[in-house]
Amino acid sequence: MDGEIQRFEILGTVKKFTSKAAARKEASQRLKEINERLAGITVAGLCDRFKHECEKENSELRPHSIATYKSFLRRGRDKWGDQRVEDVAGDILALEEWVSGSIPSVP
Repeated sequence: MDGEIQRFEILGTVKKFTSKAAARKEASQRLKEINERLAGITVAGLCDRFKHECEKENSELRPHSIATYKSFLRRGRDKWGDQRVEDVAGDILALEEWVSGSIPSVP
């Protein structure tokens, strides 16, 4: 679980859920909603979020690294911006080809 962020949400009280089954049913429904939201994340949205994180004042990234990342973000957004992250991640060959063409070869 390195690097993972765990969050919780209170589903209700014991007065609302009179049985474990009722609480599990509610939790299952909420988990389904969360997973559907996550599945809808586009590459453009992910790029925007990462760019925002890079631009924070307390960023530990060096300015040169930020400029490099922004270049990759811009190009990735142009190529796959409207596609869902899970669809792009599923096409490993296309990603590898794009990355290989993006990074100059080292002699």
